[in-house]
Amino acid sequence: AGRKYPFDCPLSSRGRMQVGAVAREMAHQSSGTFSYVVSSPYVRCVETAVEVCRALHLPMCIDRQLGEVFGPACFGEWSAPGPLRRSAEDVAACVPPDLRRLSPIDCIGQEPTWPESIEDARLRMVARVEQYVEWAARLEGVNFILVTHGDCVGSCLTLALARGVPTAEKVVEKVNYCGYALLERTCDPGEPNVGLMDDTAKWQVMHGHVVLRDRSEPA
Repeated sequence: AGRKYPFDCPLSSRGRMQVGAVAREMAHQSSGTFSYVVSSPYVRCVETAVEVCRALHLPMCIDRQLGEVFGPACFGEWSAPGPLRRSAEDVAACVPPDLRRLSPIDCIGQEPTWPESIEDARLRMVARVEQYVEWAARLEGVNFILVTHGDCVGSCLTLALARGVPTAEKVVEKVNYCGYALLERTCDPGEPNVGLMDDTAKWQVMHGHVVLRDRSEPA
């Protein structure tokens, strides 16, 4: 499988050990309870999501729209349609039987097409996260954990911080392994949908295992 999917590496044993602790850290920081884990289709994310599910006793599904930047920036030069990706069945097979018995492993979302730029990928990821924000509000009390990639975490956290105080002048310099952004807001049934930069949303922004810098400092 490693030769067939050279860019889709598994999680290291050290990584597995870290994930459970970080999941419990997030649960401790959150004022609510989590309902569902949604993972990128890449194996290291799926295996991370599995450990989160085990730590917090949650079901999971796969969302292709949370996947890695599908372009030369991450995969090098390829002719269209780009490097081979795992099928939905192959990805679901990476989930251990104990979690598959808990609930079916659905695979949702549309895969990006080759070649995708970093800018287009970040827009895709942020747009998908905002869809989960909308679904969480509509479902009234459902809270998602999205297991995805550093570009998604960094982009969403930077946008959320742009409306935070006193961190409005901060941007994300680096997302370390198990880096996360925890975004919370209180809303009433029937409220209009809001985005990550909406002034009226009053997002509570928390994060862990990320490095911030002042916006005025050179990257």
